[in-house]
Amino acid sequence: MTRRVAGRDEVEEWIDRSFTERHDGLGHQATALAQYVGEGRAESALHPLDEVVQVLSTIDEIRAQLTVVDPAPYQRG
Repeated sequence: MTRRVAGRDEVEEWIDRSFTERHDGLGHQATALAQYVGEGRAESALHPLDEVVQVLSTIDEIRAQLTVVDPAPYQRG
């Protein structure tokens, strides 16, 4: 990630080598977020906010349709 200080010629560079493999938790996502914040972005070009909201709404709808109405028969007791 490269960060430029506004109004100056100052440049800082940071490379995160702690997540060498993509499946290491959310390391890849955290690194991408840090880069976007450093660049002053408000959203990802790969996953725009409107798209994320739509996907989460779909997930919420699926969850609502799969919800058990009466969980009592499935509870241990």
